[in-house]
Amino acid sequence: MGSEYHRYITRVQYRIKEPQHPQVPDATDPNMLNNNFITPGQLHKRTFHKPEFPNYTRENIFRKRYITPGQHYKRLYYQPEVPKTISQQLVRSMIKKQGDISVFVIADGNGRAAVSQGKERHIGHEMAIAPLFNIILEAQALGIDTLIPWVLSVDNITGRGESEVEHFFQMLRKGISNLIPTLIEIGMKIDMIGNIELLPENLQESILQHMDDSKSNTGMNLVLGVGYSAKDDILRAVQSALHEDSAVTYLTEDSIFQHTDMRRKKIRQPDLLIRTSGEIRHSGAVIPSDGPGIPFVSAQELFPDYTPESFRRDIYKYLRRQRIKGR
Repeated sequence: MGSEYHRYITRVQYRIKEPQHPQVPDATDPNMLNNNFITPGQLHKRTFHKPEFPNYTRENIFRKRYITPGQHYKRLYYQPEVPKTISQQLVRSMIKKQGDISVFVIADGNGRAAVSQGKERHIGHEMAIAPLFNIILEAQALGIDTLIPWVLSVDNITGRGESEVEHFFQMLRKGISNLIPTLIEIGMKIDMIGNIELLPENLQESILQHMDDSKSNTGMNLVLGVGYSAKDDILRAVQSALHEDSAVTYLTEDSIFQHTDMRRKKIRQPDLLIRTSGEIRHSGAVIPSDGPGIPFVSAQELFPDYTPESFRRDIYKYLRRQRIKGR
């Protein structure tokens, strides 16, 4: 009986939908106390159909395998598939189809890039000048309406050592004197957001002069974020609103926003925020906006390693997303 029972169970194991189950032997029968004896629990495990659950790995999700509703939502709206090579012509045509866009870039990872190459940390800011120039040229070639590179934050000026701040100013002078005249010649319009009073007088004069020289240009709007932070922008907007009407006792949302740098200078509010170095934080660069929230793309490269191809990739991600309704 034991061998027949074993053969039957083996057959049932491969025939999951067996209409009848065998009679379970008595466990107290001495003749059944051998290797062929199967308890009711074991019988249940061997005959019960156990479905194979999909492997929810990151790779399978990205390849559209076994996607749950939540994973599908994240992939559809935040992780569009990106081809290995993205041509400038493709992105330019997509931008032309969608319309003007404004991009805010947080150039992060300069110091880490220098340290990773065995150099002094402050050298990283010099290493960032050439990549920034290339990104600016790429943005104009793609047909982007407004590019806002965050060059210097309020914290860079007020929260760092005196020698480091002076180095920031030297790099800013070098970049403005070497790059801005060339950008003006090719038709770019130069502007600035931030507290210009935090800068040395010679830098203030240089920036204002370039803004005046390029005011009639019709190319891409290059807006330098110098001495900028969202908190400082809102603070200055409130102070300006109160100064405009000293008798005011109540400030509305619109009365504050119309005094922010972008609204006051009629600069297009960012449609996309890109941060390099893989960080997923805004570091005080949340732009005061009375519209929908700003999409965020985190690029894994440190900024000195951020190429025009990387910039095209991130713009492509933004253009491919399907924006959900909401703020």
